[in-house]
Amino acid sequence: MESENLIFDEKPTLKNPVLLMAFSGWSDAAESATEAATYLIKKYSAKRFAYIDSQNFFEFSDTRPTVRLDKSGERVIEWPVNEFYYFSIPSQETDVVVGIGKEPHFKWKLFSACMLDFIKQINPTITVTMGAFLSATSHLNEVMLVCLANNPELAESIGVDLSDYEGPTGIVGVLQNTFQRNKLDSISLWGNVPHYLANVKNPKVAFTLLEKFTELTEISLDLETLRNHSEAFSRKVDDAISKDSKLSQYVTELDSEESEDEVIMYQDEIDLNSADFSTDFEEELPPGDEVANEIEELIRRKKRDSDKE
Repeated sequence: MESENLIFDEKPTLKNPVLLMAFSGWSDAAESATEAATYLIKKYSAKRFAYIDSQNFFEFSDTRPTVRLDKSGERVIEWPVNEFYYFSIPSQETDVVVGIGKEPHFKWKLFSACMLDFIKQINPTITVTMGAFLSATSHLNEVMLVCLANNPELAESIGVDLSDYEGPTGIVGVLQNTFQRNKLDSISLWGNVPHYLANVKNPKVAFTLLEKFTELTEISLDLETLRNHSEAFSRKVDDAISKDSKLSQYVTELDSEESEDEVIMYQDEIDLNSADFSTDFEEELPPGDEVANEIEELIRRKKRDSDKE
């Protein structure tokens, strides 16, 4: 029986689909996962074909709907929503379904049931969720990936360690557990984000997530634009830090042995309402002073915290 909260615009005939999903919010440090999903939607002009109605899942005074003017000048209300898109790659016998949206506020069990209903109807060969966490690491290091998987062989096949994290979780963790209990082939890929860049979109982590997704699914995707964006982002961060000896010292210290394995899974420093799914990957990257200000603010907060102790 279909959930009344799951609505299809159409029901396309999909070829051996794989499902990839990302949710802004707690599980999306530096918007890395939603940045990756957005890239695919825009790069391949993916078509929306289904969505989950927001009415039962959001507190609208917290995540507010927005208003815009359409071509005729009339006001249109746009509600927070979780949407599903698909695209085909002519040279391959696989379609890609991308789910993107916001972590719901309410009724996560009901939301999970909607997702199970959706999966039942499209019958993907594998379901992949993406997330990102804050870590005491330097942006100079390679992005580290960990995963949750109901089949350890999936993790082994792509050389990603299984996470042994215990603690608070978000909708991605809840969905992965739901998929596991229902014996669905699924894996959740998570990338680490330098905690001093928590409020700056991170295309480097987004690229790494999609690169591993292509390895997992053996689907050839054009990631060149995102790769270029990632490299330009790294240069921008390097430039911002090099101009300030205090910032340079702070980043260098992150490579010390004491902080090497420290992982920050809570997301206190993330702006949960900053997701922008209309990202143009040809636009300019955040200016260097924005990156520098982000790091300096983090250092000030750490100093205030240490003064209180």
